[in-house]
Amino acid sequence: MSYSIGELAKIVGMTVHGLRFYEKEGLVTPERQGKNRIYSEEDKKWIEFLIHMKETGMSIEDMKKYTELRQLEDPPVEELMQLYFYIEKRYKNS
Repeated sequence: MSYSIGELAKIVGMTVHGLRFYEKEGLVTPERQGKNRIYSEEDKKWIEFLIHMKETGMSIEDMKKYTELRQLEDPPVEELMQLYFYIEKRYKNS
């Protein structure tokens, strides 16, 4: 399934501006059809995960680091999990 930016914003509870900001920051890279952004089901799930990370208090910088690790050809799963749990714990204690 695919979604326009407006459809996805409504589904995940974000604004169109928020999704564009995530794209600008390199957190998500939707496909393009001309000037239109087309989000996949995988993009939707990833954005929902980003929302969860934000709800833990994770900074955009930490979310970027997590995203960069995830985008590697052979992502270091153990490092990703350690980073996620470290950051989640750090923000819950602050």
